[in-house]
Amino acid sequence: MKTLCHILLLLLTATAPGIAGAQVMGPDVRTRQLDKAEAAIATPALRVEERLANLRDPFFTQAASLPARPAAELEAAAAPEKVRRPDGAVLALIAQSFQPSGSLILGERRLLTLPGGQSIALGATFTARVDGEEYAITIGDITSTGYTLKLNEATLARTFTLSRSP
Repeated sequence: MKTLCHILLLLLTATAPGIAGAQVMGPDVRTRQLDKAEAAIATPALRVEERLANLRDPFFTQAASLPARPAAELEAAAAPEKVRRPDGAVLALIAQSFQPSGSLILGERRLLTLPGGQSIALGATFTARVDGEEYAITIGDITSTGYTLKLNEATLARTFTLSRSP
């Protein structure tokens, strides 16, 4: 419709000098001019929507023409591969939050004393979670000055920290 308005405006302005000279187009000339305008509007070359629909995608790649992959396969490919931390690094992270207050040695029995009055014995295993993974941590050794945590073949020795009150 906008194109039709532009063409009609051009036709009218093209005859403006004729109007200034007191000349008016006859009905047959006007009919021919209108027929030409309608023919120009009806040509496919001016139909932008049709031309745009037939254009090739400028971002077309060879990959776009490959057959579609199943959704499960795409999800598996898109999911980042989990990198498992080395056992020593896991032990270091766990040791930061595992803070026994001391040890208790009763004959052959060795215990770590935990805050809240709980204790855990030598050789006992507890579960710790790091990065969504669960690890079975074993108490490897208990002495009067410290303890050792064990995960698979990795070990980490820690000493008790003394807190001095003022």
